[in-house]
Amino acid sequence: MPPNVNRGGRPRGTKQQRKLHAEIERGNAFERAIQDKHDGDTYTAAAQRQGLPTSTLWHREHGHGTRAQGHEHLKKLTTIEENELRDWLKELDDWGIHLSHDIVRGRANDILAERGSKETVGKTWIRRFMSRFPELRTGPSEKKDVSRNAAERDPVRFDKYFKMVSILVCLL
Repeated sequence: MPPNVNRGGRPRGTKQQRKLHAEIERGNAFERAIQDKHDGDTYTAAAQRQGLPTSTLWHREHGHGTRAQGHEHLKKLTTIEENELRDWLKELDDWGIHLSHDIVRGRANDILAERGSKETVGKTWIRRFMSRFPELRTGPSEKKDVSRNAAERDPVRFDKYFKMVSILVCLL
C-alpha cells in the first residue's frame, strides 16, 4: 500500500492538503504534456498520454491560467496577504497567545484597511481561512501554556511576548 494512502484506500491528510496535492500533480501533468508537445507530439497525443483534456492543454500553452488564478480577484485578501496573516498568527501561536476568531478577524480587517478597502471579513471568511490553513487552531492548548511559561522565565522573550500582547490589545 502506498505511504500516502490509509487502509481504506483513501489518501491521507486533510481535505485541503489532498486538494493541494492534486493541484500540484495536475500542474506537473500539464508541464509534462507541454514538454511532449514541444518534442513534436500533437496536442491530442500529448494530452492523452497525461490524461488531460486536449482543449485545456491548448489553452494552458496559449497563456490561459487555472481556475484558481481566474478567481484570485474575487478573494477579499490576496494570497500574499493571507500568507502574511498566517505567518503572523503562527508567531502568536508560538508565543503561546491563544488565537481567537476576533484576533483573526481584527488583523484581516486591518490588512484590508491598510489597502484602503472598506470591506470587512465575516464569520464565513474566517471559517474558510482556517480550513485553508489547518495548522492554525483556535483555543487553548497545553503547548501554548508551556510556551508562555518559558517566555516568562526569559527576559528577552518576556519583552517580545508583551509587545505582541500590546499589538493584540490595539487590534481589539
